[in-house]
Amino acid sequence: MALVTKKDRFTSVKKQPVYYSDFPSTMEKAIGSNELLHLQNVDAVKNSIRNIVLTNRGERFFNYDFGCDVRALLFENIEPSTESAIKTLIETAITNFEPRAKIINVIVSGQPELNAYTISVVFSTINSIEPQVLDLLLTRVR
Repeated sequence: MALVTKKDRFTSVKKQPVYYSDFPSTMEKAIGSNELLHLQNVDAVKNSIRNIVLTNRGERFFNYDFGCDVRALLFENIEPSTESAIKTLIETAITNFEPRAKIINVIVSGQPELNAYTISVVFSTINSIEPQVLDLLLTRVR
């Protein structure tokens, strides 16, 4: 665990624990400096889960098992069996590739009028019992 010091002209020095830290996939710079932005704690885990769900198997070099293969089911009919298959794929992928998260529930809901699925991943990090929610909208590309 690291301690990050935050200070500005309005507040005094404040220390908060940082358990996890990642860089966003956009590799943006912080405003007013040349340092890269970084995600901390729950935001880092949410970003990782989003990347796992949106990555197809075989898409990442030298790690061909990484990913979720949810895109393959987006062109199937929107019905309960497809929703169940998507839920199973997401739960398995997060369990296998994100050790910092403990899944509480995955809710998959088909949106026929949008040709999409809304996905809510309810999880907690391993160092906290407070539940977090990540909402995703998966749509067809064509």
